[in-house]
Amino acid sequence: MRFTRVSSAAFGTLRSFDTGPEPLGDLVVVEGHNEAGKTTFFELLSVLLYGFYPASRETNPFSPWNGEPAEATAVAELSSGGTVQVERRLLSVPRGAILRGGEEEDLRNRTVPWAEHVPRAVFRHVFALTLTELAALEGEGWDPVQDRLIGAMGADDLRSARTVVDELRAEAGRLWRPNRRGGQEIRELEDRLRQLRLRRRQVRDEETRMRELTAERDRVDRSLRSTRKEREEARIQLERLERLLPVKRRLERIRALERRGGAWGELSELPSAPGDRLRELETRSEAATRRIAELEAERREPLEVLEAFGPAQRALLDHQGEIEAAAAGWGAGVRSVQARRDQLARELRDRRRRLESGLRTVLDRALDEGIRHDLLRFPLGALREAVSDLVRARDEVDRATARRPLDTPEGSHPAPSVWPWVAASLSGILLLVAGMRTGFDGVAVAGGLLLGGGLVGGVQWRREGLRTRRATREAQERRDAWERHLDSLERRADAAHERLTALLSPLTPGPGAPGAEPGLASQLERLQELVQEEAERQEELARLEAEIDAASRRIRSLSELIPVEHRQADPSTVLHLLNGALHEAMARREAARVARRELGRLDRAVDAARGDAEAYREERAGLNQLLARLGGGDAELGLEEAEGRLAAHRAARQLRDELQREHPDLESLRSRIQAAEAGGESWVADPDAQAATRSRVEELTESIEAGTRRLQSLEKDVEHLAERTRLDEIDGEILSLEGRTEELARRRDRLWVLSRIVEEAERRVREEHQPAVLREASTLLARLTDGRYDRIVLAGRDGRSFRVRGPATPGSVAVGPPLSTGTREQVYLALRLAILDRLDRSGERLPLFLDEVLVNWDPERREAGLRLLAERSGTRQCFFFTCHPAVADRLEAMGGRRLLLERPT
Repeated sequence: MRFTRVSSAAFGTLRSFDTGPEPLGDLVVVEGHNEAGKTTFFELLSVLLYGFYPASRETNPFSPWNGEPAEATAVAELSSGGTVQVERRLLSVPRGAILRGGEEEDLRNRTVPWAEHVPRAVFRHVFALTLTELAALEGEGWDPVQDRLIGAMGADDLRSARTVVDELRAEAGRLWRPNRRGGQEIRELEDRLRQLRLRRRQVRDEETRMRELTAERDRVDRSLRSTRKEREEARIQLERLERLLPVKRRLERIRALERRGGAWGELSELPSAPGDRLRELETRSEAATRRIAELEAERREPLEVLEAFGPAQRALLDHQGEIEAAAAGWGAGVRSVQARRDQLARELRDRRRRLESGLRTVLDRALDEGIRHDLLRFPLGALREAVSDLVRARDEVDRATARRPLDTPEGSHPAPSVWPWVAASLSGILLLVAGMRTGFDGVAVAGGLLLGGGLVGGVQWRREGLRTRRATREAQERRDAWERHLDSLERRADAAHERLTALLSPLTPGPGAPGAEPGLASQLERLQELVQEEAERQEELARLEAEIDAASRRIRSLSELIPVEHRQADPSTVLHLLNGALHEAMARREAARVARRELGRLDRAVDAARGDAEAYREERAGLNQLLARLGGGDAELGLEEAEGRLAAHRAARQLRDELQREHPDLESLRSRIQAAEAGGESWVADPDAQAATRSRVEELTESIEAGTRRLQSLEKDVEHLAERTRLDEIDGEILSLEGRTEELARRRDRLWVLSRIVEEAERRVREEHQPAVLREASTLLARLTDGRYDRIVLAGRDGRSFRVRGPATPGSVAVGPPLSTGTREQVYLALRLAILDRLDRSGERLPLFLDEVLVNWDPERREAGLRLLAERSGTRQCFFFTCHPAVADRLEAMGGRRLLLERPT
């Protein structure tokens, strides 16, 4: 493939970049100073083939700083035939397209189809070389070259054979090796099997012990259940006498108090302390009366504030928007309008002065309204065309006049006289006749020669006469044609002048007008602009005057809102008074709003206080009525009766609450007491029987505690033994480990065999490709070094280290110090050029990009490198990037197309 045109609106530091319509050649040299964009253009070419990496607009280093999307377009010719156009654009996600034969293919950020046979990573290491990439092989041996360039043949998803061999052997060694150094999984499994077999014998003994402990635990558990049952029966007997009897007595006391309190329904409407409640109601009623009087006094002040906000203030607030609008319009707005009005007046004077001056210069006439109208309607396009025609016609007349043909044909001369030749011929005839008569041969010969010369001269005279007459005739024809052409041009010039005069006639130019000039249309266009600018400013000035007058009228219309003595003042004073009155009205309105809110609060407080006083009186009257009913019509007696009965109910409730706190299971105790009473059991306590029963309970408790401890100990032992590994689990793990060991042994054998197979395959690939690549690279190195080094070989114990040989070297020299940097770079460039054709032999030949790769080379070797690249460009397009004009000159002399990048300002 070959790029024929590359362009970009924005890419890194490049702006509006385009190589132009002329197709790029096979050898392209890109010259530019530092920071001119060579590296950016270098990256742009790679992006056209392989897309944006990184594919994010925020992280890609070639995204323009001004926020524009990076984009690039190229036209390329494919060796398979046809022309394609590639477009790349980096937005929030990369976009790409291929245009081929009028059809568009969505590319996104994928590699173009004709470059897919060479992965991007291989392309950057071999086809797109910067000085850093060229030196990337320094210190490497044959392994990286084979893996990157030959072994994988450009497949970036395959790892090197040497890496695979090392990993296979490392994995096999991790499983098993003859020595015991390092971790070996098979040996670890064998050690684990030996430990498990020893552990199996211990687990078998532990299971026998666990069966014995389980039997003993069951015996202790049965004994404990029997002892607990006996203790429970003794406890029930003690509980009836020690716990249920006190509860029974307190329940009887509660029932006695409830009988004294009587029916609770008669007391449910009374407060808990009726006498205290009566006294409290009387106190609160008196306090409510005093509160009402205080609130009535507080209402007087807000009422006065409300009265101060009258109709005058409301009228001002109704016109608040108008006052504020008038103030806004008359303030900074009117000042700016006045300033603009003064500026417009100055600009009008300036435009009128310039218009008058221009009319005198261009048309030699004065300014009036008619010329303004004529200028605005004047056809400038037609004028430009007429002036151009006239100037062009006059130029053609001048050129035709300068080419006036000569009157005499060029190179023509007057024809010589024919009489000398006639005389010579006659003399020759006389001498010939005389010699023949006299017998003198010499005279006859002389006469013959003289006659021949005369005849030849006559013939020549005839020819010269014919040529002179023909030249004269042709010269006259050319002069006639010139005169006709000149006359035609002069008529055309006269017609153009008449057309221009007719176009200018509506403007009635004066006698001193300069006439047709190349700049006449521009001068008249400027006069048109001055007329338009004058009209626009005149219109704006009238509008501003109207705005000032309207603002003054708005202020006058609002003067009715201020006192009469100030209404005839100037607009600024009236506006100031209106603003002051408006602010005072706003303050009074706010005060009235606060006063209204405060008055509402006071009114609500008065209503609440009156409601409280009335509620207290009603509650007191109702309470006295209830007490009188309990006292048989006497409220005092009713109060004493009510307080006694309420006290009995409170005491009963208190006893019940205490009993419930002490015995949360009171309901259960009550049920048991009722059951014991129903069973006829005795509630008489025998101290000796109680002591004996209590002693037996204590003995049984101690026995239960000892048995419980023994049971817990046995359960822990059984649980501990149960938690240990069981015999079947160990047997299962032994079987699993034995199978795993056999599987790993087989896997280790397979890995070792695979490593040998891959190693042998890698050796055969190297032997197949290495000699051809090294032979070609050696030939290229010999050219680059002028024969000093003519072979690249691989040496070392494993045959994987680069060395060079030559006639001047006693042996092979390692590619590294003390070899110079330039020589090492020449070796690496020769290797890459040797491998290029092998990488893309199955597809399109991709271009070669070289960025300053020869900077460390001496002049002779740089010349050899440039010649080599020029030759390679015959089969593969080459782009060479440099900041050295001499290098660019040399490549251009070799047939390269030169692109000059300007340094950004």
